Amino acid sequence: MSQEVLSLIGILLSLVFYVYAAIKGWHLLFIAICSTIIVALFSGMDAVTAVTGTFATGMAGFWGKYMIMFIGGSLFAKLMGDSGAAFRIADALKHMCYLSKNPTTQRVLAVLTIPMINCILTYGGVTSLIVVFLMVTIARRLFEDLNIPWKLYGFAVLGSATFTVGLLPGSPQPTNLIPMEYLGTQPTAGALLGIVGAVVQIGLSVIFLVYEVRRTAKVGEGFLPTGANIVKEIIPDIEIPKYNLLLCLLPCVVLLVCLNVIDIGIGPSLAAGCLTCYVLFFKEFKRKKCIKSTVAEGIMRGVSTLTLMSSCSGFGAVIGEASGYMYVISALHSIPGPAPFKVWLAVNIAAGITGSSSGGLSIVLNNLGDYFTSLGIPNAALHRLISASSIGLDTLPHSSGVVNACAVSKMTHKELYKYYFMISVVFTNVAALVIALLISLGIGV
Repeated sequence: MSQEVLSLIGILLSLVFYVYAAIKGWHLLFIAICSTIIVALFSGMDAVTAVTGTFATGMAGFWGKYMIMFIGGSLFAKLMGDSGAAFRIADALKHMCYLSKNPTTQRVLAVLTIPMINCILTYGGVTSLIVVFLMVTIARRLFEDLNIPWKLYGFAVLGSATFTVGLLPGSPQPTNLIPMEYLGTQPTAGALLGIVGAVVQIGLSVIFLVYEVRRTAKVGEGFLPTGANIVKEIIPDIEIPKYNLLLCLLPCVVLLVCLNVIDIGIGPSLAAGCLTCYVLFFKEFKRKKCIKSTVAEGIMRGVSTLTLMSSCSGFGAVIGEASGYMYVISALHSIPGPAPFKVWLAVNIAAGITGSSSGGLSIVLNNLGDYFTSLGIPNAALHRLISASSIGLDTLPHSSGVVNACAVSKMTHKELYKYYFMISVVFTNVAALVIALLISLGIGV
């Protein structure tokens, strides 16, 4: 058996371990280090060097490159939450579910409210891994009131880890920003392709939602039993402030304008959004005397999320140096077929192995960036295809986003993952393949 094949077996075993340990609730940093050791042992690498060298360097590199993005996004989310602006936005959208008297339509609208709020927050700059902390309390109340199965909270992923992250042009999320460094493009690159992909993603997800609402209603499923653990959580009542809705949306608008119109970069844009939120709701922060704790908790949440993502990147860096991975990557050069489909496959493999869209993007662009640009695909279209493809397999069971969602919503992978798989794996890949097909046909490039 060749070293390349043995290394590939080690990679596959490490992924099995990663998924199993994540499902069992082990910390992702610990899992990543253990998985690194497995890859190293099967790949003929020194395990200590792999952890202290390649893994640590990959983790530190990701940390340094995206520290401002993750910590700034987390702080922005915390400011929006503690000011009450995020909950005012949520309350306004929540009332949509009462527009219809039909129980099925009411439930569909209620479940759709959660991804809609997520959509506004993530497209407004709140990191997708952070947004779940803002949403569970709102969703719990709404689902309890209408006796909607708590497991349908899984549809929240539609607005937090799919089209607003990698499909819609102008998104301030890392998945849309990372390709810019390699391709010299703008956040709005491949706009038409991204919009078409988003329409496909949303359309399929809504059809699936209607089916699931009708199916659960038919068999008499309610908030329980999947909501049994979340009801044990004591969540204090949140008084919805009577702010003007447009005023609450203004910090998100400022962030997006600074990023996409003024083009001052993600760091200054997040700073502008945070400052706008603080100035607009200064009286609320002063009344609560919470600005110090808000900043501290926002930063620490960002650090925690960044640590999880960096550990995925560190593990991915080790895989990137393993002979088994390079064996797979080199095989992609000889795969027959149109160039866009080669890109789609390569990026999916990288994101699936690392369990991270941003971590997978960093690895695949470092290893295959020159190859991608040599395929003749215009950089703007290539940007959108790469970004869309990276969110196809990044939410496998071992991904930090899935683990985080299960922990916060107090559900198991068995209860929640069905919806994550269909929406963020199956439907997202369909959308990415549509983009690949359009590029092959010369449409939207």
